[in-house]
Amino acid sequence: MSLLNLRIRGRLYGGFGALVFIGIALAAIAVWQLDIIRAQVAALTLQSTNTIRAEEIATELQAKPISARLTSRSRNLRRLICRKILRRY
Repeated sequence: MSLLNLRIRGRLYGGFGALVFIGIALAAIAVWQLDIIRAQVAALTLQSTNTIRAEEIATELQAKPISARLTSRSRNLRRLICRKILRRY
């Protein structure tokens, strides 16, 4: 039985069924692609979080020696001032 031999009703049902099938197929592909995108976003978020943590740790590690140096310099400065004051008296 050819498609041309069908009545109008059969052709309409067939065309509508084909459209519904195409719509369902497109929706399934979209869901599949969104799942892939979700996984990629999760991986990038994790990588970004780890990068931010690494930068914070690096900043803290760089800041500690500087503050330690400032503390030792301030101690030395205090000692020098105290020596000068004691020499005056």
